[in-house]
Amino acid sequence: MDKEKLSLLKAQLPKRYAKMIKEKTGKSYSSIFKTFQTDSPLVVVEVVDAALAILEEQKVKNDERLKKMQELC
Repeated sequence: MDKEKLSLLKAQLPKRYAKMIKEKTGKSYSSIFKTFQTDSPLVVVEVVDAALAILEEQKVKNDERLKKMQELC
């Protein structure tokens, strides 16, 4: 996987993303942070999958929030 794309993925993640990924995967914080570091060769696929799932969940929440706002306002 391309580390540049992983750093872009990391930039889109919410605060406390590492805790959320750890809860989803059980991977260590070290593995999580090294997956997104550009100078580290380590890439844990489970961490990337969890990060993508978190982004998707956030998008769904935001879409639902916008929909409710449009209905109520």
